[in-house]
Amino acid sequence: SNTLNWFSYSDLQSFRRLEDLRAGQNKLICSCDFVPFLQSQLRGEAGIQLSDREDSYVCDSPLYLQGAVVSGVRLSVVECHQVVFVSVSCGLALFVGMLGSALLWRLHAFWYLKMIWTWLKAKRSSQKRRRQKDTEDTEALLCFD
Repeated sequence: SNTLNWFSYSDLQSFRRLEDLRAGQNKLICSCDFVPFLQSQLRGEAGIQLSDREDSYVCDSPLYLQGAVVSGVRLSVVECHQVVFVSVSCGLALFVGMLGSALLWRLHAFWYLKMIWTWLKAKRSSQKRRRQKDTEDTEALLCFD
C-alpha cells in the first residue's frame, strides 16, 4: 500500500520496462476515466500485468462507491457524461414544450382558456353582486324594524 490514488495508460507507458504492477490496497479514486481503464487492465487487455487479486483494488471515493471492488463498479452515463445528459434533457424539454404549445395553439386552447377565465370572472362578479344585494336587503330589513 502506498499513496497511489489513480493512474492512467499514459502513466504506465512512461515506464517502458514495467511488466508487473502491484497497486492493490490503495485508496483509489474511481472516476469515469479510471474505472474502465483499470477494469481492462484487470482483464489483461493491456501489456502490463497487475499481479494483485481483483478484490484488492477497492474504491475509496466518491463516497457512494467507497468499499466497492473496482472490477464490479458500473458507472452510469448520467454520472460520466453529465454535461451531455443535461444538454440533451434541456433540449428535449424545450422541444416537448414547443410541441405542446404548437398543439395548444392549433387547437385554439389559449382562446378557450381566455374564455374560461372571462366566464369565471363574470360568475364571480355576479355572485359578488348577489351577496352585496343580499347584504343591502338584510340591512334594509334591520333598519325597517
